Amino acid sequence: MLLAALWALPIMGTGPTALAAQSPESPLLKGGQIRLEMLPEVRLWSERYGGTQSPFDQTEPLAADFFRSSVDTTFLPALQSVQDDLRALLADSGLVADLGATRARFQANRTEIPLGLGIGIFDWLTVGVKVPFVRRRVEVDLALDPTTATLGRSPGLNDAAVQTYLAELSAVIDHVTALVDQRCTTLGSSDPVCVRGQNALGEANLLSSNLGDAYLGLFFPLGGSAAAGALTSRAASIQALLLQEGDPTFIEQTWVTPLPFANSGLSEDDLQTLMTAGAYGVSADPISSQRSLWELGDVEFSAALRLFEHVPARDPATRVDTAGAPTSGGGLGVLLGVGATYRLGTGTPDLARNFVDLGSGDGQDDIELQVFGRLDLGGRIRTRFEARYGMPQEGQVTRRIGAPDQPIRPISTERVVTWQPGTYLDAMIAPEIRVAPEFSLGVRYRYTHKGADTYRLPGGEDPSLPPVELLQEETELTVQHLGIGATLWPSPRSAARDQWPLAVSAEYQRPLGGKGGAVPKDSRFSVSARLFVQLW
Repeated sequence: MLLAALWALPIMGTGPTALAAQSPESPLLKGGQIRLEMLPEVRLWSERYGGTQSPFDQTEPLAADFFRSSVDTTFLPALQSVQDDLRALLADSGLVADLGATRARFQANRTEIPLGLGIGIFDWLTVGVKVPFVRRRVEVDLALDPTTATLGRSPGLNDAAVQTYLAELSAVIDHVTALVDQRCTTLGSSDPVCVRGQNALGEANLLSSNLGDAYLGLFFPLGGSAAAGALTSRAASIQALLLQEGDPTFIEQTWVTPLPFANSGLSEDDLQTLMTAGAYGVSADPISSQRSLWELGDVEFSAALRLFEHVPARDPATRVDTAGAPTSGGGLGVLLGVGATYRLGTGTPDLARNFVDLGSGDGQDDIELQVFGRLDLGGRIRTRFEARYGMPQEGQVTRRIGAPDQPIRPISTERVVTWQPGTYLDAMIAPEIRVAPEFSLGVRYRYTHKGADTYRLPGGEDPSLPPVELLQEETELTVQHLGIGATLWPSPRSAARDQWPLAVSAEYQRPLGGKGGAVPKDSRFSVSARLFVQLW
């Protein structure tokens, strides 16, 4: 969520009250002036840009990591113990536990409303604070197609057919045990006939034990699958061994129930059970649609300092606006300033146990340095520019360690890790034109690059965990945006009508391209309002 604060910045810088006065979005205010602002922004996306090795502007679905042609242990590590048990049951070391294929679609929506206060201490110094409130919503459509599955939902140990089958098997084992014990007593335990009978009983008892354990679980071989065929063959071979040791008529008349298999694949609810039930090692929140309440984001404190300003001389007869600045005229105007921001990690980071969580903030502090300025040409054309360099501070967050393409991670990998986000550069240029006394239009191009993050375990490496360096993958990013917007702002006419000096902007923005693996390809719309009041 490091870029949430960056993306919350306005994309359009339009509409000056006059080119010699401050733009509504300028960091600087006049001495004694305050600015109250509300800057709501809505972002929507269902796609993201590919990883750092992908071509620029290559996109993939937001839910790409949840698309799988085979739901096996590489996608769901919790299946490993199930697969081991079934391999023992089937005496097949090559069995792959496969629940089928998934299809997924995610649609993310993030609304952020920063409330800001700026105070012009002097004409050359402005300080401010911004408090964002964030609400997130993720629409999740995750479905499981069991067509190619080897496993389905177990009929369960309480199923009538299962109980009958196990009871028949137990009766046959008891029958053969009595006969084998009698032979071993007569012939001796080392006699080949005794050894053969004991081996057959060992196989039968192992099958009975393995079946009892398997039916207790959520999974069992799906009827008609290769796994079901392998288990049927094993049961038939053990029956053949017992037929040699017992009364064939008794065995054939007693052991008559077909081996019960799963008759349907797992449902979406079963898949969610795997996520939430502690028995499967994940212990996470369901992968389902969610909507947060309004939450506090990352609060920031800022200061802007004017280094240089040149205002061209104007005809004294030129009309002036409410700020005392001419509304028309010629010449070249220049402003250059610097600023600094300290952003607190007051927001809530995305939760380690929620695999689709967005979070309302970073959970660590940022220091940001800024250079800004503008060029004015005549009374109607202005070009604003700005560059921000961010130095995120180290912090501790809870993460489940794993590769980016393994979205479902066991709870055993969850640790508190030390996180050092990469530094970032955010630069923009925004030409705008004043088309009427109270109205201006503009566009903005924006470039953002962030370096790779680093992670480390506070207690050093843990051989029981995947390498913590996996968390660093797909954290470097580059993205470009283009925006278009309009602003209504105070003018001499609004002052003559005794109206409040209120500037209102509307803007739409879209990405031009990017890469990094975790960069949303989002559309954004915002409507902002800024109220200016002169206190002294």
